[in-house]
Amino acid sequence: MAERNSSLSRVTLSNSRFVATNCSLLNFNAAVGISIAIPEGQHIDVNHYFSKMLGYSKSELQSMTFHQITHPDDLELDHYHYQKLLNNEIDSFNIEKRFCNKNGQFIWGLLSVSLVRDRQNQPIYNIALRQDINELKYTQQELFKLNQELEMRIQQRTADLAKSETRKQEILNAIPDLLLRLKVDGTCLDY
Repeated sequence: MAERNSSLSRVTLSNSRFVATNCSLLNFNAAVGISIAIPEGQHIDVNHYFSKMLGYSKSELQSMTFHQITHPDDLELDHYHYQKLLNNEIDSFNIEKRFCNKNGQFIWGLLSVSLVRDRQNQPIYNIALRQDINELKYTQQELFKLNQELEMRIQQRTADLAKSETRKQEILNAIPDLLLRLKVDGTCLDY
């Protein structure tokens, strides 16, 4: 059984390499990272943008799986969707996740993955597109911080206005006690 699985894996890898070699998706200068990988996740081929995005050479990425370039906190979500894809429960998936570049830094990306199957409906390879959304995520984080700061300022200003309104009402309530009737010469009529 192990020999059969190993043989099947070699055939799948051979078919996948044939497709990758002849696939024009990876031969043009796309504005997204593109890769083809066997069902186990090892990259067969990647385009220039994907290599540049993560700082790895093409050959380095071909020796890696998607597990090795995924942020540890995002692996579970990635596995969940990928398993659904392998089980033929979904045709494709899109998630936001963090990729680990060669320098150990994390880069936010929008990942879209589709699976190509053979005539027997067995997975042959996957095609993954990765769009760098790092700047967008940092902008969203900054916007979130600014919104929090604005909300705090609004709460403080609202509290200040309420305090001011209370003080004004106290003064207005005390006015009848402060009123004196005076004669023209300034002397009091009432005490």
